[in-house]
Amino acid sequence: MERNPPSATAEAERAAVAAALSRLGWSEAAPPRGELLPLLHAVQEEHGWLSRGCLHELADRMALPFPDVWGVASFYAMLRLEPPAPVRVQVCDDVTCRLRGACLDAMSARHGAPSRFQGHAYPHEAESAAPAAWEAVPCLGQCEHAPVAVVQDRIIREATIEKIEAAMDGHVPPEAAHGLPEPVPGEVRRVLTKRPSALAKAEAMGPAALLDLVEKSGLLGRGGAAFPAALKWRAVAGATGDKWAICNADESEPGTFKDRVVMEELPELVAEGLRIAMLAVGAKNGLVYVRGEYEEAAARLRSTGLRVFRGAGAYICGEETALFNSVEGRRGEPRNKPPFPTEHGVFGRPTVINNVETLANLPLLVLEGAEAFRAHGTERSTGTKLFAVSGHVTRPGLYEVPFGTRLGDLLKMAGGLWQGRRLQAVLCGGVAGTFLGPDALDTPLAFEARSVGSGAVIALDETASLPEVLARIARFFRDESCGQCVPCRVGTQRQLELVERIGSADAGILQDLAAVMTDASICGLGQTAANAIMSALPLLDGARGHPRAGDLNGSVG
Repeated sequence: MERNPPSATAEAERAAVAAALSRLGWSEAAPPRGELLPLLHAVQEEHGWLSRGCLHELADRMALPFPDVWGVASFYAMLRLEPPAPVRVQVCDDVTCRLRGACLDAMSARHGAPSRFQGHAYPHEAESAAPAAWEAVPCLGQCEHAPVAVVQDRIIREATIEKIEAAMDGHVPPEAAHGLPEPVPGEVRRVLTKRPSALAKAEAMGPAALLDLVEKSGLLGRGGAAFPAALKWRAVAGATGDKWAICNADESEPGTFKDRVVMEELPELVAEGLRIAMLAVGAKNGLVYVRGEYEEAAARLRSTGLRVFRGAGAYICGEETALFNSVEGRRGEPRNKPPFPTEHGVFGRPTVINNVETLANLPLLVLEGAEAFRAHGTERSTGTKLFAVSGHVTRPGLYEVPFGTRLGDLLKMAGGLWQGRRLQAVLCGGVAGTFLGPDALDTPLAFEARSVGSGAVIALDETASLPEVLARIARFFRDESCGQCVPCRVGTQRQLELVERIGSADAGILQDLAAVMTDASICGLGQTAANAIMSALPLLDGARGHPRAGDLNGSVG
């Protein structure tokens, strides 16, 4: 076990670690390993970055091997292992911001190539004469305000090069108040509504009645997997020993922002939903794992009295077992299953884990009952669904509609295609979802139609370069793979290489590669990394990778 020699750590580094420990209430005792990620956040806030000396000091104070602490710190993109620039600038480099006119080219022209991408060396770094003061980063979960940048931790919405440079000089204009807009014709607001508290009624019902209610409602998980909530709950309710209930709020898939809006605008729904789940399964412990970039959402949730655990920039931590490892103070790498979380979850305890939107449905369900819940939606996909609509639409935003609503009708609610342009394609369900052409606007948005996924809907008009979008999606999965299993680690890299030179000869290889990743990857990242790309191939001219002219005849709005 490597220990830190007294002379190796500067006094400022010791002071930063001591201040972080004090802030989190660990001045006297050695913190347990589960406090490692919160302490890394706190040390970085005190010292500005995680120097080797800080990590040595923290390892000593926590009685952990230094390589363990270094291994965790180096896993997360938001944790800095080198001094930051005096003014830290991040510009979103992902699908929606690129579609809406990201400022990447203008930033490169005026400030040099970006120094980093997603916490890792950017491909163009070696070409820069000096380190640049800005980073290109993946989706920040603010897609309805695209393009987006962050300057000194201040979000710049509808960003332009002028806004970014003004913020770099310290001139950040006050933001207009954001809130839920009034519903548009066709919306059915069920979840996105303030209601009386449901906790007293839930407590009066008791665990058995709550389990029956969730089962009768047909509530399916809203995070993308569509797993029946009642099955998870009954498995944990029947387990023995200490139990946990966790809200998975690590919403990091490009184009997805629905959970952020719910947490910021209606945090009480999430708090009540988690407490109802704890009551139903008999869990005494509960927490919300919030995406690291969602600082405002985390603050709103803390105001409800919930225990909030903040991530640090790792898409893979949206996978439930990777999330458990993160909470336990380990690298966010998925575990093999079985055992399943309902038997052996966080800290080895039976754990029920649900998405933000899933839990936000529970107060409504308790207050109104299963029949009223099932009155909306389809036989299999009951209730309403939140869809985060972005890209080339007139009114990007969050829309709540009954399951079964036509894709074309949802796009009309978002104002149709902007600037009178024609539709080329729609990416349904996030970057792990499915591309649909303009001839598929009658597709019902329901789990049985495989058109829902994470709830992200990204519209591409006729000017978008579909091959470039596919390359960005492939790069996202390559960068976000934790690298633990070979099919995903190697497969996502090979997929990126093939997509970047996409042509008719590559289609068969892509199909074979997709089959291997789907069948052999440990977790959902590798298993779904090829979904969107494979679904887009029929929309391309196989010889050149250009959109087929015949697919551009439809229009929306």
